[in-house]
Amino acid sequence: INIYDSLSINTKKVKPLYHLAEINYKILEDLDGANKLYNQILTKKYNQYYLLSIEKIIDIMISKGELEKGLEYIKSQMNLAKKEDVKNILKIKEIQILFYLHDIEILNEKITDVLKIINKNDSYYNDILKIKYDVLLLSENINFKKYTKAMHKVFQNKRTEAINILNTMYNSEDDLINNKFKLDCAKLYFEQGNIIESLELIALVDSNNPYKEEAII
Repeated sequence: INIYDSLSINTKKVKPLYHLAEINYKILEDLDGANKLYNQILTKKYNQYYLLSIEKIIDIMISKGELEKGLEYIKSQMNLAKKEDVKNILKIKEIQILFYLHDIEILNEKITDVLKIINKNDSYYNDILKIKYDVLLLSENINFKKYTKAMHKVFQNKRTEAINILNTMYNSEDDLINNKFKLDCAKLYFEQGNIIESLELIALVDSNNPYKEEAII
């Protein structure tokens, strides 16, 4: 860390700044320190880390639960953006935040627009499709708001809180939806290292349900 810190101070190079920001964000979990460094990168001329830094600044706001602030930031950056790749990542992150805020009407419009402009090979394409599928499946369900809250907790790396929310949601009249919730929860148990709990929950997924095959895999 000291090496990157020294480089970031004593040179005008962007790369050490970005790597130091990543260390602060992903390893030290110093969100404010990382945010300061990402913003410092944005003061430089457009570079290979510019787009990544904008994305991480928004991610930090999402991680801190500052969703409305994230939307305001996206709006302000959209007004400043001249490059299409910057505009596209802003639109994609906007969809993510709107999903966590369960703003269905605006969300559907944004998803339709973004799917028209991003390439199918884009790393975010499948993420947008998943959000679209979740909205189609769950938007009329009584647990939709709980589900988006749980997914927000997952992004914040608060898996235990997400599990606790999902475990209260197996009361839908739709078995397909109930099994989706169980599978999502089972995945989180697995990521937590709670293998037994994960397998027990997978066993509860109906054998004739389309999610069963995914659960087995």
